[in-house]
Amino acid sequence: MSSTSVWTDIDLEREGRSQGYIRVPYSGNDTGHGWIPVPVVVFKNGEGPSVLLMAGNHGDEYEARSSS
Repeated sequence: MSSTSVWTDIDLEREGRSQGYIRVPYSGNDTGHGWIPVPVVVFKNGEGPSVLLMAGNHGDEYEARSSS
């Protein structure tokens, strides 16, 4: 079993809808030790197939400017 410092307080085995964050550790040159929250919603309804839907963006890039 491998060890990781990524963690969540979401009960992934609970039936129904659960939501919260996966906490990803982060420490940069300009910040102290902290974590980046990754929002997660889990829907569980018994045993069976699973699906993962993921989305994201580049949060450290400048926004595009309109040419109008």
